[in-house]
Amino acid sequence: MEQAATEGLANFLSYARKLANITRWNVEFLYKKASVAEHSFFVAQIAQLIGLIEERNGAVIDWKRLYRKALNHDIKESVTGDIPHHTKHRKEEVNRALAMIEDELVHEYILSEIKDDEYRRRIEEILNEDKDDTLEGRILAAADMIDAMLECAQEIKLGNTNPFQGKYRYWERRLRRIDLVAARYFLEEILPNFDQEVVYEDDEPAPEEESVGKADRKGPAA
Repeated sequence: MEQAATEGLANFLSYARKLANITRWNVEFLYKKASVAEHSFFVAQIAQLIGLIEERNGAVIDWKRLYRKALNHDIKESVTGDIPHHTKHRKEEVNRALAMIEDELVHEYILSEIKDDEYRRRIEEILNEDKDDTLEGRILAAADMIDAMLECAQEIKLGNTNPFQGKYRYWERRLRRIDLVAARYFLEEILPNFDQEVVYEDDEPAPEEESVGKADRKGPAA
């Protein structure tokens, strides 16, 4: 393959890798930070689970579209950083202006570097995968909210209740408005049980504490 045909693809990958260094909730104090790359992975896992639940309840899933949406929905943040939700969605005109700036930056730093027309067109499609009115778009929206709720729940468990209790309730209200069978499953069955399944580092006794406990149970030495 000619070098000209692949020019710009390495640059695309280098920007995708930047997501590993971009922190979520970057204006808040966090006990456990998560990167946009981690978030994208978990959104893909949650979307996959939602898809399985919806499929079991009679829905027809375009799995290729769903995986592509879930994997790439935040990739534009590689050029903008993680813009807080309350900033981006404060007013419609702010949202539109930020979207325009985002598109300009993506074109300048990523798309313009890809010289092959076909690769550039396909990658532009990938970069524009997002939430929409398709079933897969609604699944992505729900998965994005659920991962935000899980991140909030983790902070709440660690004692970081302000502002994360309010944020959890905000995303919970929004999730209830999504018309998906799986959204109800998550709210009623999966999310209430999730915290019981997760072992956090601070939950496990230190080795010396565990050994002291065992010695105490044996009673004093003769």
